[in-house]
Amino acid sequence: MAETLMGSHSLSNGLVLEIFDGSRKIAADRWQILIKTRIRIPISDGLLGEDTEKIRKALGASVVFEKKEVRNFIDENQKDDIVNSICEVIKAYGLSYYAHPQFGLRYVLKAYREYESAAIRNSRVSYE
Repeated sequence: MAETLMGSHSLSNGLVLEIFDGSRKIAADRWQILIKTRIRIPISDGLLGEDTEKIRKALGASVVFEKKEVRNFIDENQKDDIVNSICEVIKAYGLSYYAHPQFGLRYVLKAYREYESAAIRNSRVSYE
């Protein structure tokens, strides 16, 4: 599915918030609206202290936060208004939330906990 970059916003914590439109037509005059908010968070040396290298080895040089807003079966005449409305909400509330100084650190730690949990689940042996 093709995505179109709708906007890019530099945040006060040094991260960049990008908004993408991945909407698609699903019927003659109906749309599925898909707006994605994406933030690439580099795993830099100062971010995590002594655990940085261990986490970077597990997750790579960066992790990507992504949030999707989906609306289904939207009339073609309402599509642009709804897309703009979603983007305005993201800008109004999301820019301050994602700009929090600890956002990047907390998200990287969450991603690492998920990575460890998946590794543990995948390593369990079934004795059935």
